[in-house]
Amino acid sequence: MERYVSIGKTNFRYHLLPHLVLGMLLCLVAPLAMSIENLNELQSARIVELFLSLLGVVFFVPQFLPDQDKDIRDLLSSKKEPMLTVHLIRLLEALVCLLILMAIFLICLKQGECVFDFAKLYFGGIISALFLGGLGIFFYALFDNIAIAYMIPVLYYILSYGAGKKLGNFYLFSLLRDSLTEKYYLLFASVILIALGISYRCIGKRNVIMMMKQKG
Repeated sequence: MERYVSIGKTNFRYHLLPHLVLGMLLCLVAPLAMSIENLNELQSARIVELFLSLLGVVFFVPQFLPDQDKDIRDLLSSKKEPMLTVHLIRLLEALVCLLILMAIFLICLKQGECVFDFAKLYFGGIISALFLGGLGIFFYALFDNIAIAYMIPVLYYILSYGAGKKLGNFYLFSLLRDSLTEKYYLLFASVILIALGISYRCIGKRNVIMMMKQKG
């Protein structure tokens, strides 16, 4: 247990903390772009969907950044603790940061006399953020390139903003249509993307190719 706590402390101090500060700044910028007082359900959903969903990019996309260098990755792999454990601890800490910031922001909306269903908006906002983060994790693992990892979820965000209904059940901003149905599809996709991304990162490209050859 002490080893897990030590891994978590190191990750938070040297890696997650700057992204937490960035996430907090995003939450502070949102009220400057849109008022957070006396909003109705749709207006509250708009500010959460358009701003708070980006917290997923802030917290989850850098999942593999600490071991971007191959030498560091090999060093971590040689340690007693499995890399899967390290990645799960990083993932859990990022998720906790997302949950806390989202809750604080919605509480601020309530303090501003905004009218909305707290549970609905909280769930929807978290899922949108998770999906964007899952996209980043998956493509980071696939290409081992942080620029691509950031680019893909941002492009999907822009696509959702422009395409709307054309994305069907994977429309990112469904709360703006007062619909939660799409969020369940996004939640399922998020879990798959994150699981595949972390698994691929832990197994390694060479091992995956070898497994495919053996099955063939």
